[in-house]
Amino acid sequence: MYILFDIGGTKMRFSLSLDMETFIEPVRRETPKTFEEGMVEIEKIGKELCGGETPLSVAGGIAGPLNTEHSMLLNAPNLPLWQGKPLKRELKRIFKTDVHIENDSALGGLGEAHYGAGKGIEIVAYVTVSTGVGGARIVNGVIDKNRFGFEPGHQIISVGGAHCLQCSGEKIENVSVGKLRDVISGAEVERRFGKKPYDIPQDDPLWGTLARLLAVGLNNSIVHWSPDVIVLGGSMITGNPAILLSDIERHVNEIVNIFPKKPLFKMAELKDVGGLYGALALLKQKRQSILTT
Repeated sequence: MYILFDIGGTKMRFSLSLDMETFIEPVRRETPKTFEEGMVEIEKIGKELCGGETPLSVAGGIAGPLNTEHSMLLNAPNLPLWQGKPLKRELKRIFKTDVHIENDSALGGLGEAHYGAGKGIEIVAYVTVSTGVGGARIVNGVIDKNRFGFEPGHQIISVGGAHCLQCSGEKIENVSVGKLRDVISGAEVERRFGKKPYDIPQDDPLWGTLARLLAVGLNNSIVHWSPDVIVLGGSMITGNPAILLSDIERHVNEIVNIFPKKPLFKMAELKDVGGLYGALALLKQKRQSILTT
């Protein structure tokens, strides 16, 4: 028995796998604001899923960059009260077994590379747009080496407010700096317009503007990561209404001109359980590593 989890900025999901090939329908909860409340809720979920038994291992992702030991969040814009808290230690206490933690977007990408839109493709760039903006580079089915993870949402796409005068960007020497997450994330759209993105009709010009701004960020991902495919996920991409894949691809094709061939563009196929599939793939890789050493 194995426990899989995905703790996002808004929702968290937990599931159980008996065979390391499939998993049961996930338990879904709102992500508690505080770490302490989160551990109480996770302990309840653990008892529900495990039924008093001890799992062989636990793996999953959480929103934000992790320390080098992958034991706690270093910086968590969407989970500020979880930041610097002993996540791995508490999960080991709750489940009484080994725990493996990755960034949630990295596991979403790993899931797509093994089970979804990136299956069988050598270099996969995964970008997710939901509450925040995340992503990762997957090479030969493995999360690419990194020191603190991947944070494509924090790339700067606007200097001097060129893209969005109303965004909650930062300032460097009194010059406004807009990061990708500051202009296209669901949380930022809600802050600026006072309504949930799913309440904005598909024919609103905003969706076309978001596609153009996302294309600017994807240009950077393409020239930095040089992927074979870009898999786009998250509720702002796969929902209804959404940033349309056709609009994104059209704008990227207008912008990117340094390479002779553009990467493929695909919509994520695993919906809101991509991170759980990624956790499953991670557990299988950990087991294989043990067997070969």
